[in-house]
Amino acid sequence: MQLLRMRDECGGTVRIITGDQVADYEREAPLPEIFTLGTSVMYQAFYDDDRVLAAVRRFVDRDLEVPRLDGRARHAATTVVP
Repeated sequence: MQLLRMRDECGGTVRIITGDQVADYEREAPLPEIFTLGTSVMYQAFYDDDRVLAAVRRFVDRDLEVPRLDGRARHAATTVVP
């Protein structure tokens, strides 16, 4: 939530979608939860069984595109912060 607040304070766009909006895309597995800030910062959130944030993965590959965030793009992740 801090990231969303920072984005709003800097004049950035915040988009939040509901589960109903992505249900068709999550038939096999949940979509990754991705946070971006500008064009150079991107994180993926991971939650524990109690739905509490457990870790984040920071992506540093500047050519990485959100639609490629699947098994083929995992090499771009360099940091997992518990």
